[in-house]
Amino acid sequence: MLNMMLVILIPFLRVTEEGQAAKNIEVIEIFRAETTEELEASITNGYPMPWLEEILNDESIHEEDRYWLDCRVRAIIAIDLHTFFDIEGNPITFEADWIMPGEHY
Repeated sequence: MLNMMLVILIPFLRVTEEGQAAKNIEVIEIFRAETTEELEASITNGYPMPWLEEILNDESIHEEDRYWLDCRVRAIIAIDLHTFFDIEGNPITFEADWIMPGEHY
């Protein structure tokens, strides 16, 4: 069963009652697909989806982080839907029993 959720972790500092700085992280959900149908519906108008394009164009987010997010979203789509995208953003679907991630960490 597919369960894809993308979140952004935003680090920030807060000052405690004692006047000390404490690091916190705010978690913001940006996308959720719990079924294959929901994931398919999210790309019916092409790739990247509007919410993702906005993030990928946000230069206040470090370039490597935007690249990583783009790669992760493409990997989920490829693995779960067997769908890839060419350089112009057109979908290419491959018939396969399964597709394995190609990156090793």
